[in-house]
Amino acid sequence: MLAHEHEWARRVRASLPLDSTKLQLKLSPIPTFITSIFAQMIPSGVMPAPTTILSFVVIILVCSLDLALFGLVFRKKLHRKLTVFAVYFILMGPWQYLWVWASNTPKLYEVSWIYFYWASQFVFSVLRLLAIMEICWRALHEYSVVWKFTVRTLGVTFVFLLLWTTSSAIRNSHVFQAFISKGLQRFEFTQAVLLLAILFVGSYYNIIVPPLYRWMLAGSGVFSSIQVANYQLGLNTKYPPNSIFDFVGRYSFAAVLMLWTWAIWRWADDSTMSPKLISQQSYDELSPQIHNRLRGLNDRLAGLLDRRT
Repeated sequence: MLAHEHEWARRVRASLPLDSTKLQLKLSPIPTFITSIFAQMIPSGVMPAPTTILSFVVIILVCSLDLALFGLVFRKKLHRKLTVFAVYFILMGPWQYLWVWASNTPKLYEVSWIYFYWASQFVFSVLRLLAIMEICWRALHEYSVVWKFTVRTLGVTFVFLLLWTTSSAIRNSHVFQAFISKGLQRFEFTQAVLLLAILFVGSYYNIIVPPLYRWMLAGSGVFSSIQVANYQLGLNTKYPPNSIFDFVGRYSFAAVLMLWTWAIWRWADDSTMSPKLISQQSYDELSPQIHNRLRGLNDRLAGLLDRRT
């Protein structure tokens, strides 16, 4: 038992039917600052638990990336290129610091905070879905026929998957953990399917998607795919804080934040690409060939009409 533990942590530990070693591994307080780790661990002569070290590393990593993205949003004027992602990153930073603060207080185990935490996770999932749709519009709206076909196809797919998600959540509404895990798992699966459909349409019609859009979609796709599997693990996790389920979600999100940070820093200035024009020499060579083929097609159509008359 740690010498400088918070009173709330001791109360939580005393209420759980686990031995002391498992308690220390499962519910080691999540540090807010570097000083809190040394104040709690080093003076007592106890080595930090592995979960405490992993929590500390991912908190520092995610908070640093949140600050970097927050700055890049304004420096690169991301709101002009990816409006929804700009809103996502602006909200993510303050929320992350709020979570770090709450994780070192008794609020971490309050029912109201648990509801707020998972409600905010759903909001951020919705924002990622809207960001995917925004990229789809920006990449395809200039191709009117392709855009209409894509909207109709994705619309039908989204409605079907949304009904499936809602049905799964309602069937598991009697158990809060199952309700959250099933609902968010299905919602992340919906995002992954829609994202793959958008990439397939772009590839099928040979549409050039700017690198920024590709990398932002790739990050969303990777995170959604990992979360689909991770939420299944969450169904079998009794105490989510500092569990494998918790660390997989947090570290995978940190990896995606790194990808997004690099993509915005590298490609934000080149997100809109003008069509590539052929050279005058190629135009001069191809024009006669196109003219001859069109004239031949016109002669054939004229011949068919003469035969009918």
